[in-house]
Amino acid sequence: MRTLSRTLNDLILVVEDTLTRPARYQTIVADRKFPDLAAEIRVFDAKPAEHARCTNAAMAIVHLLEAFYASDCEATSPWLSAVGAALPLLRTEAWQALRNEKAQSAPEEYRR
Repeated sequence: MRTLSRTLNDLILVVEDTLTRPARYQTIVADRKFPDLAAEIRVFDAKPAEHARCTNAAMAIVHLLEAFYASDCEATSPWLSAVGAALPLLRTEAWQALRNEKAQSAPEEYRR
C-alpha cells in the first residue's frame, strides 16, 4: 500500500484535472483510478491516526467528487465549486502527511 502523502498527492492531481479540464470529466469517471483512489483514502481514514489526522479534506473531496460525477458534470455545478474551495485544505493535509511520514522515518535522535 502506498503512503498517505502519495495518495493525497494523487487525489490533488485528480482534483486539478477535474477543475481545469472539463473535457476529461467522462474519462475520469470511466477510469478505475478514481474509485480505487477513493477506496484507498477510505482505508486510511478508517485507521487510527498516529499524528494529526490528515484525511478530513480528502474524505470531503472524495464525497464531493462522487456527487459531482453522479450529477450532470456541468462546469457551473455547485459540487465543482465546493471541490475547488476544499483544494487548499487538501494541499495542507498532504503537506502535513508528508511531514508526519518524515518524522516517523527519521532516527530517534533527530526527532527531539
